[in-house]
Amino acid sequence: MSMIAERISGITKLEEILARVPGLPPATQILPKLLTALCESETSIDHIADLISFDPGLTLKLIQLCNSAALGGARRVSNVSEAVHRLGVNCVFQLVAALTGNSVWKSETVTAVLDVDRLWEHSVTVALASSILAKDTNEDDSAAFTAGLLHECGRIVMAQAFRGNYEQVLAQLDSSDELLMERAAFGFDHTEAGGRMLARGGFPDVLVASVTYQHRPAEAGVHVRAAALLNVADVLAGWTAKPKADASPADWVDAEPLRLLNLAPQSLTFYCERIHEEFKFANALYHL
Repeated sequence: MSMIAERISGITKLEEILARVPGLPPATQILPKLLTALCESETSIDHIADLISFDPGLTLKLIQLCNSAALGGARRVSNVSEAVHRLGVNCVFQLVAALTGNSVWKSETVTAVLDVDRLWEHSVTVALASSILAKDTNEDDSAAFTAGLLHECGRIVMAQAFRGNYEQVLAQLDSSDELLMERAAFGFDHTEAGGRMLARGGFPDVLVASVTYQHRPAEAGVHVRAAALLNVADVLAGWTAKPKADASPADWVDAEPLRLLNLAPQSLTFYCERIHEEFKFANALYHL
């Protein structure tokens, strides 16, 4: 079978698997609706609040967070509309995205195969890094935050579909290319699985492309900068978690994504410091 035929066979297999696995939990389906609302200039705060209020769990948690000591405020809020007005729409979106994204990793099938606490912490760090970079490169920071938060969601598909077999593949990883190993074993990799799952969930094309092409941003077409941003954010998040004494972040990041974003290599150490500070706040806020 030719390489092209193998890829077509793998993608067909992926579509069949996605039709069977549970996919994203119901609460996560609010995210594409919120993203769409944020992109519409005439969207009111009340409309944002209405979208959130359809999920009782999100409503409860958002009000709890707004009234927490970490966020302060002399008067306690009692409803979602008040919470949105106090925090601001973008802040609320990031909180909701983080809260719903956390539920993505919690099924027993996934926790039996993956280190969900480590992956969730990494995903939050990538989301924060993506948002910081997006603001400095004139990209959509809400979309970037969501892409960072869900960039590993394809692993859910792999864990649900292949269980112990996927765990065995992960255990064999050393310096080899993880995506190549996944394709060899299953016919597709976790970035393709994640992109297709987001597409089926109604997420915008920019998120689908970012997740699918996060390790090869040059293939992302019109969304090349968004994919490059996620690529850099992923590397910087890894560096922030485990910095190397004998190297700098610039040694880890590929030159092409930096060129696409017009980022100087010498600026990356500064970004890692900002990411670290943001994560300390998020860690307290989300109780990771």
